Amino acid sequence: MTHSLKLLRSCSIQNGTIQVDGTNVFAGPPATFAAFATAAFRALGIEYPKFHKMDNLAKLGFLAAEHLLAGQDFRAPGLAARTGVVLANATSSLDTDLRYETQLRQRLASPALFVYTLPNIVVGELCIRHGITGENLLFMTERYEPAAQVAYVANLFAKQRIDRCLGGWIDLLGQEYRAFFYLVGPSSEAALPYTTANVETLFIS
Repeated sequence: MTHSLKLLRSCSIQNGTIQVDGTNVFAGPPATFAAFATAAFRALGIEYPKFHKMDNLAKLGFLAAEHLLAGQDFRAPGLAARTGVVLANATSSLDTDLRYETQLRQRLASPALFVYTLPNIVVGELCIRHGITGENLLFMTERYEPAAQVAYVANLFAKQRIDRCLGGWIDLLGQEYRAFFYLVGPSSEAALPYTTANVETLFIS
């Protein structure tokens, strides 16, 4: 590779606020995630009816990716398959699992909700929305482990499996939620190098 790996952009969502590269770009009603997500989606000014059918974890990922990848087009020939998604979370799809269990007890189980009882569905939704067909997966970890993720993603680049990658953390249970996404790729620009220390600093800032 002629250019070193750089952190090209980052997005963080928590406590009713969305930040892109450390700058607040949206603040909505923090009382419930549902109210916040609806307001944040409307603020995007886009048409995507499927958003309203997603579970909360997928909505969180959708909002983070929309802000992170604004202006990016991965559907160009050769680019879709060279873009990866590597995420992690702690609670899996438990938020939706609990809702589905309640429906089962009431004998009202919905197939539309059942499809979200897998944590990697959020990755699938992001790939569909942005036309990404490259390497994609979601790790389950008790807490965010930047070192392991950076090593894994860097290895994908070293093996020339991808040219760009969306990485980060996404977790939601009840009204507790946090998304931290970043875009990494080779660049000669004056951006932060893709290192564990830099990813950790962005995550906790």
